[in-house]
Amino acid sequence: MTLFVLYLMQNPDVQRKAQEEIDRVVGRDRLPTWEDTRKLSYVRLVLQETYRMNPLSPLGIPHASIKDDIYNGMFIPKGTIVYQNVWAMTHDPAVYAEPFRFRPERYLPREEGGNGEPFPVGNFGFGRRYVPHVTLPHHHIDRSGLGQINRASLPNAESNLVGNLMVWREQ
Repeated sequence: MTLFVLYLMQNPDVQRKAQEEIDRVVGRDRLPTWEDTRKLSYVRLVLQETYRMNPLSPLGIPHASIKDDIYNGMFIPKGTIVYQNVWAMTHDPAVYAEPFRFRPERYLPREEGGNGEPFPVGNFGFGRRYVPHVTLPHHHIDRSGLGQINRASLPNAESNLVGNLMVWREQ
């Protein structure tokens, strides 16, 4: 949640687009509901980009191979501990153009102005250890983040610095 807010503060154009979408779908007279989250496609892209930039578990959860295996020509003996380098996967320039730039539109199809890049994988596990009810953490973060954007404009990181302190100004 903290990184979601930080990226919005660092990217005022993204914050503005997210705020406009929330104002259009939810309005300013109430908090977002579970039903609203399905209609907030841009905010969901912002959440996916937050996951990609900062994976929840950068090296994934270690797994042990249950039998001898071969992956991409590499022999993996039974019992080998395998780490999935989620951070490397989500910052691979062969998959993500400008991987260190926060750009939620990257997931949109090319005809809609995006690159058609895939959503990040691995934040909620792999294989049998994948979190089956992944919608619960998504809904929690969605609602928390939506509440932040819905109730106040977040300060712009550059224009609200006083010395080394971030100053919050009600708008």
